[in-house]
Amino acid sequence: MSDYRQNFINRVSKAVSDEAGCQIATESIVLCKHRREQAYRYYANLNLARDRALYIRSKALADVENYLTDFEMNFLKPKAKVLWALDEKDAISTILQILHVHGAEKVLASRSAVLNEIFLKEQLPENVTFIETAFQEFVNQITEDDDLDLWRTSHKNVATLLSEKFQTEIEPNPKQIAQFVTGKMRNHFFDADAVITGANFLVSDVGGVALSENEGNICRACAFAKIHIVVTGYDKIIPSINDLETLWTLFASSGDGNLMMAYNSLIFGPRTTDEDDGVENMYVIIINNGRNAVLEQREQQKALHCIRCGACKHYCPVWCTIGEKAYKTPYTGPIGSILMPLMRDLRSYRHLIYASTLNKKPAQHCPVKMPLHELVLYNRALLMRKRVSGNFSGWNIFMKHNAFFMGNRKAIDLLGARQKKQVLSVLLKKQWGKSRSLPNFVKKSFNERMKQSLL
Repeated sequence: MSDYRQNFINRVSKAVSDEAGCQIATESIVLCKHRREQAYRYYANLNLARDRALYIRSKALADVENYLTDFEMNFLKPKAKVLWALDEKDAISTILQILHVHGAEKVLASRSAVLNEIFLKEQLPENVTFIETAFQEFVNQITEDDDLDLWRTSHKNVATLLSEKFQTEIEPNPKQIAQFVTGKMRNHFFDADAVITGANFLVSDVGGVALSENEGNICRACAFAKIHIVVTGYDKIIPSINDLETLWTLFASSGDGNLMMAYNSLIFGPRTTDEDDGVENMYVIIINNGRNAVLEQREQQKALHCIRCGACKHYCPVWCTIGEKAYKTPYTGPIGSILMPLMRDLRSYRHLIYASTLNKKPAQHCPVKMPLHELVLYNRALLMRKRVSGNFSGWNIFMKHNAFFMGNRKAIDLLGARQKKQVLSVLLKKQWGKSRSLPNFVKKSFNERMKQSLL
């Protein structure tokens, strides 16, 4: 068993045993679903908007090289550069070189899956002060607790944790907690040398970097920092600025139920001589880092259409039960089950392919109409073809006996309800987990009850 899988199982066991955390997460998810349904009502034709989003993302992916070339040509200007990175090592090397050239010692970073992909936080040198600006990540940083998940933690526990950490009294209500954390964060913006962000979209025809946020930290950081480094995958490219109308609104409504995000920025480069604020130098690092492996798959390449709204996670029973922190991967939920094994290593991350119930709800709410349950099945088929899923000989023997047993009514009825439960308790001991027990079998099978009803 790989370390990734074993660590995942350990975190899952801890998460499912936290009944209070599961209850808090359930309430938060129900609220998000309600807000999302409210936002959808503002669309005259939601299905048409999703069709347009799918067309935009499919068009961009089909001709990705030309659109990336156009973006580079339109973005290039004095003190603005586009750089290319094959993998995380290239990206980190490029970032460190930029920071060294400009003598940057304090770096602010926004929440971005791509920055987690390249393990930016862990690979910066000790002389560089690294500050997270997203609320969740900043709380993790100041409390020195990376496992703290605000989705699964009560306001009372968060207030208590912060009060003990900073020796002050904080009331357990969202407003005061937010004010306290924001106050701690605000001082870091004024003396930061550089800000590192991801990108929601790269707009090809105008050479712009589209960024969406609700907290306003990216806008604030770019107003004071001298350097802006954007790290993003090449899959974020879109053909035209006109596409933002569709994608920005769907990103907001599908994500957390807003009609639009609070802050939407389209950045064309560093400030010009007639502008008062903005960065002096801007770099866009476009990274591959395993995306070609996804693109090579005929069906799974559709996962690159994802706009990272997060809607699919709220309809995934696995994610809703175990939470974000249990994965310890840049991409979680159904989309993580597709991307991570292909982008990283099929064998090491094969457990994520089975961390899905294959229900259709995530696909029904995906703004770009990804058939997520089908793509997970294609990943499972890929595992079987490459024979990296474990002991196939033992599994094949089990499945042959199971096929005979399930296809023979007399064999099924040989055991009573109590014996059936005992047998399955042994066979499914590892898969079912320690925190739950198998339900009781009814005393009379469906077959027996049908026979009785026909007499």
